[in-house]
This record gives sequence, structure tokens and C-alpha cells, in this order.
Amino acid sequence: ACVQHRKLQDAVHIAIKTFKEYTGMRDANEVISVLEEVWQLMSAGEWLAVWDWPEVARKMNLDFIPA
Repeated sequence: ACVQHRKLQDAVHIAIKTFKEYTGMRDANEVISVLEEVWQLMSAGEWLAVWDWPEVARKMNLDFIPA
């Protein structure tokens, strides 16, 4: 299961990188940072924290509008 999750994470990284290259969206790096933190929380079994990704971003001093 761990390898499968890693493959999905790699695919998400590639998709965000491609989106950034196409659109020039600078916030893509911050999106990746938040996702990596959420994935770490998932690995640690911190499921309540995972659901509150805006709070994860806030703790990283990032300002996202949850949409």
C-alpha cells in the first residue's frame, strides 16, 4: 500500500508541476508544501488534522482560501 500511495503522490506532484508550467501559478509550490505536510500527517495517523488542511496551511504561515 505504501508504494501505491507513493506512486499517487508522484502523479500529483507531476500534475501540479505541469499546471504551474502551463499557467504560471506561483502558488503551486505552496500547494505542494501543504500536500506534503498532509501526507506526513496521514502517515502518522493524524486523521483529524488531515481533514483540516486549511489549519495545516495556517500553521505553515500560508494563506489559502478553502474552496
